[in-house]
Amino acid sequence: MKTNDTATFLVGTALWAIALVVLLIARPAVAEPWWVWTCVAGIGGGLFGLWYSRRYKARNPIGPATDERTGAPTGEPATGHTSANGTAGEARTAEPHAVPPAEHNR
Repeated sequence: MKTNDTATFLVGTALWAIALVVLLIARPAVAEPWWVWTCVAGIGGGLFGLWYSRRYKARNPIGPATDERTGAPTGEPATGHTSANGTAGEARTAEPHAVPPAEHNR
């Protein structure tokens, strides 16, 4: 599944920055200074995540994922068959063997 990590980190960091500005304007009670530091930590974590995700994408370019054996895109069956649970799986090469009828001992 493709996600836009950069936008996620930017939105999260912006929300922490807005919360910090609101707290600096509202001036929390002296007994609650950890609120401001929580926002500062959120901004720092968001900036680290932004840096890390950009670095990761630069080192690991994402191309189309394919199955090494068949060359088919991952998540799609090679021949259009699906497994019994409805997920893409390997195509059957032969019909399953019929189960012989049970022998009754009389």
